[in-house]
Amino acid sequence: MPKRSDRGSRAGRTAGDSRAPLGRVYEGEAVLQKLLSASGASVKVAEVVELFKSAQVGKVGPDEAFPDLFDDEPKFASTRDARRLYDNLFGLWDRVAAGGPIEPKGRPEARAREGAPAPEPMASPLSTEFVEAAWKHLVDLPPKDTERWLHKWVNTQPELTEALQLEVGDDLAVGDAADTVTFEVWAMMELAQKTRIRPVLMKEFRAQLDSRDAPEPALDQYIDDALEEAGLDEEQPLTDEQAAKVARVARAAARALAKAR
Repeated sequence: MPKRSDRGSRAGRTAGDSRAPLGRVYEGEAVLQKLLSASGASVKVAEVVELFKSAQVGKVGPDEAFPDLFDDEPKFASTRDARRLYDNLFGLWDRVAAGGPIEPKGRPEARAREGAPAPEPMASPLSTEFVEAAWKHLVDLPPKDTERWLHKWVNTQPELTEALQLEVGDDLAVGDAADTVTFEVWAMMELAQKTRIRPVLMKEFRAQLDSRDAPEPALDQYIDDALEEAGLDEEQPLTDEQAAKVARVARAAARALAKAR
């Protein structure tokens, strides 16, 4: 699983999963060309634009047009890479349909610095759309802002962070994954708040370990997605047994945090 410093531990669902709203954000020719090449497509972005124009004139939808970009089944290093490619393809499709300028304004590095905005706070339960927007905001944060979030996590939830490590034991891979996923779940809940979540006590966390309550279904799905990607990690994939341990503690933390909101 990618480390928190990489900010890429979230598993974006593939475009074919209708439960996940796509970002539909076109990041520019250079980014899309890199994503296409990495997936095995040989087409250039200019050719994609022309294909989309022809498809739209012929009343052909993106679900029929996109497969024409690939000679074979596309290949992805992770579900997050797949998600980003289809986000860009749908974003480009929308730009072609709008009939205006194709390329986003500003230099790519300037657009990257802007990042995704934080979603507006909302009451529980959090929606899938909120979780998606919160994840994109957290992923896009500059390193210094990410460090501030990490310090806030440790300083405001000392018993919860300690309880996580005590529960997972000496398995470093499980410990790192549990801390990463739980940090992200907590950060999303913090973004949903106008006030800070109170500290979760160790006994409150442990009381939730064997509960089957699901106060935040969208976060439960987020945990599943993150662990699915962690199992596909090329450097340190989690086993099914390890993933089950992480899921148990992450869901317990999510339930305890939901009660603390």
